[in-house]
Formats: sequence, C-alpha cells, structure tokens
Amino acid sequence: MSKEVETPEKTEPTASFQELVRTHREKHGGTLAAAMQATVKKHPEAHQAFLAAGESLDGGADDTDDDFLTLVEQCQAMRKCSRTEAMQRIARSHPNVHREYIEQANSKEG
Repeated sequence: MSKEVETPEKTEPTASFQELVRTHREKHGGTLAAAMQATVKKHPEAHQAFLAAGESLDGGADDTDDDFLTLVEQCQAMRKCSRTEAMQRIARSHPNVHREYIEQANSKEG
C-alpha cells in the first residue's frame, strides 16, 4: 500500500503594497490617499512589510501632477506619520514640487 506524498502548493508571492494600491485605484478609481487607506485596512501585512523594507510610494510616477500639499496628505495617509515628517519626506522625494510650493508661498507674501 503506497501513500501519496503531498507536495506543498506553490503559493503566489504576495503582491507588494504598491501593486495592491495601484490595483485598487485601477479597480475603484479615487485618490491615491483613499486607495492607500483601503489597502492598509484590507492588507495590513503588505503594509507592514512595505514599511519594514523602508520602501516609498512618495515618488510614484502617477503623483507628479499633484501639488505639494496633496502629496503630503497622501504620504501621511500611507505612513500614518505626522504632517511635519510627511512634508520632509515629500520635500526630499519631490524637490521640484517642493520648490514650486515655496515659490508660490513666497509670492503670496510679497
């Protein structure tokens, strides 16, 4: 009597947080911030892995049309960080957008 040996099923590698966010936006539309929040709720393990790896959505290609404060809000939503930390991250990852923001703020003063 021979026993069948079970082989473990090959599992698909878990999709990255970025892929999950992108898929959510393609499927449901909406803002990047809303997609990130929904993805964090639905896939907390992917979000934790994303944060642990020190990865960033801050410099995503589809964010280039957003203004500085929109990017800051998106970063805050994704990382659950303070506004100050988000502003620092976005200033580093999007120097041109930050420069435009500063120039606009300075032009309003003068």
